[in-house]
Amino acid sequence: MNSTIHIPPTTQRWLRNSPLTPYVIDYFDHLVQCRYAVETTEKYMAGIAHLGLWMGQSHLAIEQLDEKAVTRFLDEHLPTCDCPRPVLSNPV
Repeated sequence: MNSTIHIPPTTQRWLRNSPLTPYVIDYFDHLVQCRYAVETTEKYMAGIAHLGLWMGQSHLAIEQLDEKAVTRFLDEHLPTCDCPRPVLSNPV
């Protein structure tokens, strides 16, 4: 079984340049330690990258990430999302 996780360059860039950047490594480590499947880990990393991209575009700091902000992302942004690929347009 190939357990190499592939994170596309665009996703990597989003992960490095978002309000969520300080938490990305810990989140990734958590997914690996909990033995999430490779495909699931890749999708979750893409999802967190997309959320971080949206937060940056919305000038939303990590301290402002609350239930209301997540609801805006899921209910307002995702249905009309035109972010460049690779993005997940459906909640995982």
